[in-house]
Amino acid sequence: MTVAVSYLLQLPTAPPSPVPGCTTCAALAEKRAAAQAKGDYSKVSDCNVRMRRHHKHRAATAR
Repeated sequence: MTVAVSYLLQLPTAPPSPVPGCTTCAALAEKRAAAQAKGDYSKVSDCNVRMRRHHKHRAATAR
């Protein structure tokens, strides 16, 4: 017996922009750019997640 599995795929969200004046966001954006230039998309994704979870970033985007 075969069971059909259904997946709901969504387009990826846009990468986060660094919060102006935030050194943590700026550093993560630099690491992300370097990783993308190397083709290390796993690290690019990690930087995006860390930037979105960064407390100053969350506060700035909640406005």
